Amino acid sequence: MSANPLVRLLATAALASLGAACSDKPAPIVLNPEERARYVYEIIEPRAACEPLRRKLQGKFDSRQAVDALYEEAKKTGCLRREV
Repeated sequence: MSANPLVRLLATAALASLGAACSDKPAPIVLNPEERARYVYEIIEPRAACEPLRRKLQGKFDSRQAVDALYEEAKKTGCLRREV
């Protein structure tokens, strides 16, 4: 006895969604601006030309965007460590 193709399709879709809902996905890591600044500080070259950026990253930050702007500045000026 064969099942209706529509019933088979619905059963397969239900099982697939159940499997996706039960998968163990880790929660994304969200860093506060100070933690983010600390990590960016660690990947900037310790050269004299990059020192102003390193000093800025030791300050207080109100937003993640401010830290991201300094990261982009370091990237444009070639101050990111090559290993990164």
